[in-house]
Amino acid sequence: MKSSPLHFGVIGTSGIASTHLEELNKLVALGEAKIVAVADLDEKKGKLAAEVYQCDYYQDYRELLKRRDIAVINICVPSGLHSEVTIEAARSGKHVIVEKPMDISLAKAEKMIRECNKAGVTLSVVMQNRFAPAVQQVKSALEQGRLGQPLLINASVNWYRSQSYYDVSSWRGTWAMDGGGAVLNQGIHTVDLVLYLMGQHKEMAGFIATRGHERIEVEDVASCTMKFENGALGVFSSTTCAYPGFYVRIEIFGSNGSVVLEDNQIMQWHIRGEVDSAQESLRSYPHLSLHGIQFLDVIQSIREGRAPSISGEEGIPSLRFIDELYHLNRHVSDVEIHREGK
Repeated sequence: MKSSPLHFGVIGTSGIASTHLEELNKLVALGEAKIVAVADLDEKKGKLAAEVYQCDYYQDYRELLKRRDIAVINICVPSGLHSEVTIEAARSGKHVIVEKPMDISLAKAEKMIRECNKAGVTLSVVMQNRFAPAVQQVKSALEQGRLGQPLLINASVNWYRSQSYYDVSSWRGTWAMDGGGAVLNQGIHTVDLVLYLMGQHKEMAGFIATRGHERIEVEDVASCTMKFENGALGVFSSTTCAYPGFYVRIEIFGSNGSVVLEDNQIMQWHIRGEVDSAQESLRSYPHLSLHGIQFLDVIQSIREGRAPSISGEEGIPSLRFIDELYHLNRHVSDVEIHREGK
């Protein structure tokens, strides 16, 4: 017997929220979800989203949280508000899907986990790239030891954001609400994949700087080197100055083979003793983006009473990594004050 669709509320309707709403709407068509309400301080944007997705609109998200018929909240507000909204949603008995990063403060992110656990609700942080078939193929090869001993990983995020990208919203590019720039905002998905594939790092050295934009507090270029607990070394760089914008590239070299990913696609696959392979066919949902696949995983986890594949705890390593990089560069700005919420 088919389960009833889970009822969703979405807080924030700008930016990445459009992807959340589009993917949830696909799950509506599959009978997995129902969009019940949206909330946004901007009445025009909020009412437009409510009209498009045929749901209720609230200017005050706390009124939305009072709805007993809503089971899951998708949080798409500025990063500096993630903890506050997540905790209120948890105390209202709602499961939570929160956009990356969990919050701009590691301490607040850890509090989010504690509060959700205390309330007995699911918390999932959006790290959708883990669901890419190519990423899963590489993960499997590493776990099976087919690449041999991991030696080196190089990861780069070569993106471009115009000055207008930062100017359009007063919170963008600020330590208080954005929490960071090319690393925390744009590069965090790649940081997550580096740690997901290679394991925890134990040493780091690196730099951040603001080189290509005006009127922003946060970094737009960053580079670091690290050593992992398994002995492998790594290099990570991220920028929003690479005009006109290029790909995310991850190169992994082991004692028995090498793999190169570009934008979640396998470009090179060479393992000693194996036929060079293109991307294997793994289970996927062709009508859903990676966001949608993660949302479906959360729905299934709630129904099955298990943890989602990407829980709140899974959002901590990348945030801790970035926090360490920023603290290495605390002299560059007042990073420490803002990120600790002082």
